[in-house]
Amino acid sequence: MKSILYSKSFRTFLGIGIVLAWVSITPAFGAGFFHKDPDIVGKIIDFDTKEPIEGVVVMVLWTTDVFRLTIEPEEKYYDYFETLSNKNGEFRIPGKGPLLLRDVNKPKIKIFKTGYLSIPLQDLGPMFMRMSSFSRYVEKIDGKFIISFRKRSMEERKKSIGHYRRVPFTRMVREVPPQKYRLHEEELKREYEALGKTPYWEQNPFQLRYKKGGIYPAQEKAVKPARME
Repeated sequence: MKSILYSKSFRTFLGIGIVLAWVSITPAFGAGFFHKDPDIVGKIIDFDTKEPIEGVVVMVLWTTDVFRLTIEPEEKYYDYFETLSNKNGEFRIPGKGPLLLRDVNKPKIKIFKTGYLSIPLQDLGPMFMRMSSFSRYVEKIDGKFIISFRKRSMEERKKSIGHYRRVPFTRMVREVPPQKYRLHEEELKREYEALGKTPYWEQNPFQLRYKKGGIYPAQEKAVKPARME
């Protein structure tokens, strides 16, 4: 009996059993450590015409939680993926597959195209479909998400352009090289050009403009700084 208790295989089996039991009774850990991240397949159509839209940028962010004993878990960047919808409006997001002992959160999804309303789609899961106001643009048919994309008026686009950022998700700001989100940056630049504006990341910070009697960093139309005598 003693030899069985101290055998290597028994100790290994016992250790695995303890880990599985601990994770299964700890919701904060179990929810992230044992789940499958499947592929997501969708199709994007125009809200009014119902025609497929080609060239929509589909962006996906995965994060992971870093657990700390004294404070709330910290969400950290894990991976990012972007693709374009094809001529049929279709796209596929490759999932991470079975996630065993990797606390990777469900993906966060956004879509964007010049002239259209940018939509945050969360993970396109049941909670999104029940709770999000954007779920009215989405329906699931035979396992495929059909997303209706609404065009915006020129006035709406001018008002909202200042809210868009070169980096699609705030969690990516310091951790992802620019080439990783190249498709989003190029499409956002097209939106600026369509509105007759210069992308904020390309403006010369040394050029200034006058506004209400003061001098501010260039935002709309850059002018050379006034010469000080």
